[in-house]
Amino acid sequence: MNVRAARVEGHSGQEVTITLADGSAVRGTHILVAAGRIPNARDIGLDAAGVEVDLSGFIVTDERLATTAQNTWAIGEVPGTPMFTHASFDDYRLLKSVLDGGLRTKTDRVIPYALFVEPELGRIGITEIEATTRGIPVRVASLPMAAAPVPTAKRIDHS
Repeated sequence: MNVRAARVEGHSGQEVTITLADGSAVRGTHILVAAGRIPNARDIGLDAAGVEVDLSGFIVTDERLATTAQNTWAIGEVPGTPMFTHASFDDYRLLKSVLDGGLRTKTDRVIPYALFVEPELGRIGITEIEATTRGIPVRVASLPMAAAPVPTAKRIDHS
């Protein structure tokens, strides 16, 4: 986090060396570049419709996904919903509830996070920092990744 790569050498799947801006290096066999995504809502004329976009390019919505324009809502990634298909689908459910007269909001909804690496990583609920900020006491337990069991691929003979 917050580290800049200065140089990458090698081939992913074989041997990779990443030299960092501070001169240190990280070596491994694989490399994953996760550069992130940005919303695609700038410069498409939303201002003409009265829809406000924030400095990061996200459409401004309230807790019920209503934009700054009357009778206009935004769902999915453009209002800043976590960028997961299941989160965007929950936006759809929330908006359907709103349009049907329901009282659902995006406040305190629980969205699971998953990272499909080996072993898989996931979480659900608020983070330690979010809990501390809200004054919720937390207990933290940690386990080194080296201690996590890694399943091995099994060959199935269908003959």
